[in-house]
Amino acid sequence: MEYIKTIIEHVLPIVISIVTPVLVYLLLRGIRYLEAKLVVDVSEGTEVALKEVLLRAIAFAEEQGMKAIKSGGKMESAKKLDAALEFAVGEIKRMGLAEMTAGELTRLIEAMLNRQR
Repeated sequence: MEYIKTIIEHVLPIVISIVTPVLVYLLLRGIRYLEAKLVVDVSEGTEVALKEVLLRAIAFAEEQGMKAIKSGGKMESAKKLDAALEFAVGEIKRMGLAEMTAGELTRLIEAMLNRQR
């Protein structure tokens, strides 16, 4: 019994001093992994939602252009872009997505239009 007590008094602190940093390291790695995984998932979800908003904004602007043509007028490209931007900004705010500048949204809308052509 004395022998076990001596081992516990001397070996246990050494084992704890070795195991504790290893456990902390593994815990930190696990947290970083989960954090990276969640950020990617959120970003992918946000990207999908943003694409959907932009497609609806483009469709809205095209619809406004068609209405203008039917009423005997014409809607210039700049006005269509403004209509799409206004629609997109409203939807982004409504959905609680990260706000973007008009320049960023303009580039994204133009890129989507180029892909559609």
